[in-house]
Amino acid sequence: MRGHSGRPASLPEKGWRAPELVLEGGTAVRFIEEQSGAEKIYDFAKLAVEPAVQQWLARAFARRIRPPAAVKRIRSATQTYQMVCRFAAVLATSDIPVRDASAVTAQHLIAFHNRYSGLRSQLYYVDALRGILRDDPELPADVRAYLVSTRPTQNRDRSVPSGPTEYTDAQWQQITSMLRRDIRLARDRIRAGRSLLSRYRDAMIAENHDGYPVALQLDLFDRTGEVLRTRRGTPSEALSRLGGIRHIAALLCLTPHEMTAFALLMTAITGENFGTVSGWPATSYRPDGRALDAAGVVLLEATKPRRGPDREHMVTALEDLPPSLAVVLDADTGDRRLFRSPLRVYELLLELTELSRRHGRHQGVFGAYTVSPSRKGEHWTSRPQSFHVGAWAKTNGFPVTSSATSEGPPPINTRWLRNTAIARTRRPVAHTRTTMNDQYLMRSDHVIGDARTVVASALRREVDKARRHHAVPVFTTEFVSLARADPQAAARQAALPIPAVSALVSGHHDTLLAGCTDHTNSPHTEVGIPCPASFLECLDCVNARALPHHLPVQIAAADQIAALRPHLDPQMWAAKYAPVLDRLNDILGHYTSAEQDRARTEVTGEQRRLVEQMLDGQWDLR
Repeated sequence: MRGHSGRPASLPEKGWRAPELVLEGGTAVRFIEEQSGAEKIYDFAKLAVEPAVQQWLARAFARRIRPPAAVKRIRSATQTYQMVCRFAAVLATSDIPVRDASAVTAQHLIAFHNRYSGLRSQLYYVDALRGILRDDPELPADVRAYLVSTRPTQNRDRSVPSGPTEYTDAQWQQITSMLRRDIRLARDRIRAGRSLLSRYRDAMIAENHDGYPVALQLDLFDRTGEVLRTRRGTPSEALSRLGGIRHIAALLCLTPHEMTAFALLMTAITGENFGTVSGWPATSYRPDGRALDAAGVVLLEATKPRRGPDREHMVTALEDLPPSLAVVLDADTGDRRLFRSPLRVYELLLELTELSRRHGRHQGVFGAYTVSPSRKGEHWTSRPQSFHVGAWAKTNGFPVTSSATSEGPPPINTRWLRNTAIARTRRPVAHTRTTMNDQYLMRSDHVIGDARTVVASALRREVDKARRHHAVPVFTTEFVSLARADPQAAARQAALPIPAVSALVSGHHDTLLAGCTDHTNSPHTEVGIPCPASFLECLDCVNARALPHHLPVQIAAADQIAALRPHLDPQMWAAKYAPVLDRLNDILGHYTSAEQDRARTEVTGEQRRLVEQMLDGQWDLR
């Protein structure tokens, strides 16, 4: 299909930056990088296999590198192409000729595995081929099943993580603290430089003032983006005495390291991809119509090419902190709120990169001045790149991923930042909740640890509940008469202290639905502390005792709980009220029908009101 561009007609030529695939003659694929626009054609016609196999491998390669796969650079696409070529070499030497994809068998995969036996790269090669062919619809079903079910384990380098990795809480704090420090220093320096420039332009600085020479250079740099130079193009001697171009530019612009710190911090607090963050525009939409400094949320048009051409463009919302939380943070220092609010960090970045956009003539929110020009002679950088991340890490004493050790500082990895942010917030970011659960949270050490804690806690509660589970003892009318006549005998029968029996019979220890033997010896708290549990939980407590004078209010409670069932969510009623009703029915079963009928006529309006308040939670501690 030579000449077919694959570009959606609705997108302009200049704006389309997703990887672009072209099958030329069915045996060549053209790959275009999403950011630089650099392209490379991968030719499968030179592979020593049948033409139909060449075309199939080209299609498999195209499926592997097209969105939403995480292949964004020519280097990654080339590695995938080389792996396909290695597999083609195995097919070419097969005893049984392979005419097309349907002729591929598990024996060919085993031959590929054995070809690299004993090499440290064997696992990498086999896993890479599995990633290319595992979901290939043209392969026989039994071959795909073999790819999914088998995976070699020998020669695995255990020091290299096999999946997405994230930071511990201590590492996260260490990295974000360094990012906030760099941003804070940049903010204070640039604002001081702008203040000096403003006072100079307002004629508030005399020529004999110490800051006058610097202000003069700042004025020229702000207006032109240049500094005083000699005829040969080198910085003037006066500029060199003031610290050179680097010093003057840093008073009004971010350095590449500081620009990178902003991008890394925004990745950490939003959970967005670093590449998506670095491409954010300087223009935004305020749904509430207010100015940026007063808005609670702004909307940005972001781009994530690996989502595919239909979903590449998306709207990203940057929100300020809720007012209630903002009050807590501002009570200490305004910086705490700044560095935890995506909107406020965006506002600050927009402020500090104004000069970079003006002279660099770009529309992105990021920008910095570099003393050493690029290959095109440009001093203005419009977005942070991956090499900026490595430079920032090296400058601040952090290693790259390959050289990190468990004892040393954590490596700086933008994917780890995103993984950690998503694991901490448990909120989908530019993907579906299913993707978050299956691709991020399922492999997250944070989430696995939390899940184990929750399950263990639930199991312990169930064990404790089973141990405490028993029928509430019901004291009969005869026991009450005995307690009034012979308290000591009644205490021995009930296995309780005499004061506790007297308090139960007199009603001094009533908790509406039952009596309590000792409210300071509760299973819900430490000994000596009054029980904080809801009165609905009293019937599930070892301290609960039912007496005849409780029967009217118990009947009233049972009737009202039963009446709630049609009006509540079934799961809620089953979890909150059904166990209470079961306990009440157990207690009522100790009384005859005549006793229950007589008690029902003795229910007072006050008792019904108290039951309603209890069911509404008005008596619960908050």
